[in-house]
Amino acid sequence: MSNLPALKQLINSDGAQNKLRELVGKRSGAFATSVMQIANSNDMLAKADPHTVFSAAVMAAVMDLPISNQLGMAYIVPYSNKGKVEAQFQIGYKGWIQLALRSGQVKRLSAAPIYQGQLVKADPLRGYEFDFTVEPSGQPIGYAAYLELLNGCVSEL
Repeated sequence: MSNLPALKQLINSDGAQNKLRELVGKRSGAFATSVMQIANSNDMLAKADPHTVFSAAVMAAVMDLPISNQLGMAYIVPYSNKGKVEAQFQIGYKGWIQLALRSGQVKRLSAAPIYQGQLVKADPLRGYEFDFTVEPSGQPIGYAAYLELLNGCVSEL
């Protein structure tokens, strides 16, 4: 059974509208519309508890990340929890990049697909080693990211 009418009623309530205006200002109407479009585009999400959908949307609004699936910054994802469908906020990799860049602390940030033969050493404690002279072939076997902060801290994932 679809919960879209209940979600629409919740989003249009005075309390929800006030919260959205507080978080996204003039864009509150467009944001509410995007929440309804996302919920309407996914059968399982349409059945989710409306309060969990709204809570997930509020998390995206707090971080100022659009929840459009095409942009890949943030998602509202349905899960089955003891027979009930609930929605959760999930940040996409593009959302992580956006937040990192907004911090003003990033000196360098890059990511790349890793193909068979490029992974030389896999040590999750000391770091991975790659050989990017190996020509990519087939599908990626994983992805790696490099982040260097202005203070010199480096993180490789």
